[in-house]
Amino acid sequence: MKLREPVPKPAWTGRPAIVGATVLAAALAACDEAPVEVAEVLTAACVDARDHLADVPAPVDEDSDLVFLEAADEAAQTVALAAEDLVTLGDDRSIADLVRHLRRFPRISDADRLPGVAHEASAAIIRIDRLAAELVVPECGAAMWRPADWHAMTTRPVTQTDEGVFREDLNRLCAATFPNPSLLADRMPLLQALVAGPDGGDEPGDSDAVKARVLARLNTVSSRPADAARFIREFSSGLSDLRPSDDLVSEYVALLAAFMHVDAAVPSALSRDPPPDVRDRVYLALDELEQAWHPLGITC
Repeated sequence: MKLREPVPKPAWTGRPAIVGATVLAAALAACDEAPVEVAEVLTAACVDARDHLADVPAPVDEDSDLVFLEAADEAAQTVALAAEDLVTLGDDRSIADLVRHLRRFPRISDADRLPGVAHEASAAIIRIDRLAAELVVPECGAAMWRPADWHAMTTRPVTQTDEGVFREDLNRLCAATFPNPSLLADRMPLLQALVAGPDGGDEPGDSDAVKARVLARLNTVSSRPADAARFIREFSSGLSDLRPSDDLVSEYVALLAAFMHVDAAVPSALSRDPPPDVRDRVYLALDELEQAWHPLGITC
C-alpha cells in the first residue's frame, strides 16, 4: 500500500501533536508528490511517541504512575490516529488490528486498577510487537512501550496471590464458562474439547479439522452464539480480573495476549463460509490460544 510524500511534521509536544498526526496522514493522501511506504508514516509517528514516552520517569508511586499512564496514553493515541488514517486508504488488517490494540491501551482513568491493568498492557505490548513486525516497523515494537516498567507495576508490594489460589481461580472460571468442563479435566486439548460431543466423542480429526469446527462455532451472524463463542468471550473477560502468582505471570500474560489475538482475528460479522484470509487469521489465533492455554494446566 502506498501513500503520498509527507509534509514536514512538528516535534512531538504531547496531546496537541495527536491532532498533528491526523493532519499529517490527510496531507499524505492529498498531496500530488511521489508515493511513500506506509511504514514511513508509522515509523515517524512511533519515533515521536517513543521519544516523548522515554522522557517520563519510571512509575514507582502514585504520582509517577499517573505521569507514566498519561504519557503512554498519549503515545498510543498518537500512533493510533496516524494508523487510522492509513486504514482508510487501504485494506490492511494488520494496521486495523494495531489501531484496535492501541485504542485499548491503559489510560489515567485506569490508575485505580493497577496492577491488573499493567498485566493487560503487557499483553497488548506482545500483540503490538508482533503487528509491528508484520508491518516492518520495528520502531513501533515492544521496546518503545517500556515493557519493563509495566512489568514492575505488576510486582508492587501488595498482597501476592498464592500459586494454589491462582490455579483455583483459573479452574473455577473455567468451570463456570467452559461448555463441557469434564473434558478438560480429562486433559483433552482445549480446541478439541470445544468441539467434542458431550461424552467426548465425535472425534473432529486433525488440527485443521478441529480449527474448522471451532471457526464454524464462532459465527457472529447468528442471534444465538454457540457455546464456544460464549466461552471465549466470558473466560477472557473474567481472566483479566484475576491476579496471577509471581511465578506464573509470564504464562498469564501470554494467555491474555492470546485471547486478545482471537478477539482481533474474528470479524464483527463472521459468515458461515468466511474467505480464506479470514480463516487463516483465525486459525493462527486459535493456534496461539492452544499454545498459551497448555502451560497453565487449566483443568476446570
